[in-house]
Amino acid sequence: IKSPQEIGGLKSPEYLRLNPQGKMPLLVDNEDIIIPESDTICRYIIDKYASTGPSFIPQDLLLRSLNEQICRLHDIYITPIQACMYRAPGSVFSSFGTNRFAALDELKKQLVNTEQLLAHFDKLISRNKKGNFLCGEEISLADATLYPTMVFCTFMLPQFFNCKESEFMGPRLQEWWNFMSQEVSASREVGQEMMEALEGWKSSGRFQPIVSEVQQRQ
Repeated sequence: IKSPQEIGGLKSPEYLRLNPQGKMPLLVDNEDIIIPESDTICRYIIDKYASTGPSFIPQDLLLRSLNEQICRLHDIYITPIQACMYRAPGSVFSSFGTNRFAALDELKKQLVNTEQLLAHFDKLISRNKKGNFLCGEEISLADATLYPTMVFCTFMLPQFFNCKESEFMGPRLQEWWNFMSQEVSASREVGQEMMEALEGWKSSGRFQPIVSEVQQRQ
């Protein structure tokens, strides 16, 4: 894993030759296969290592449909605005412009939509196919997609926006979050690494301008 700064940053000629969009993440495989965008990278890796479990794509039609819907909901409606939790005042949050608090309301709304989607599918899926993961008894791309975002949510929203977990996580998401954070070693490790980085940002004062913005609004 390399930082874009090693070749001059996201807007450097070297990086733009790899990804003209000037964004990350970017996967370079075997020096000639260049793949941008998180979902595309994940699906490439899933296909490349298809013979090595877990598959990350449910075999059951209903569970696979749920997996795809969660991934799409996240990437279309949550990813463009989730920076409202941590970027400096004046940043643009998709269609909400610089209105952090409107973007935060939309973020919470989309997490409620995710909860409702899960509740709906729980009624359709037979009991023997249900599991602790979002889409059954085996980890899926939906889990890997949503979990890092929820790390940001559980760290940032209660501390800096006085938002209770019950405001953005219903019982189904809360149960899943506890399971992923406590009982799944891979996600627990990812969460710990992210929390350490967030604590570092907090200690450095990175979030202080956000705190001031919130205080001015109150």
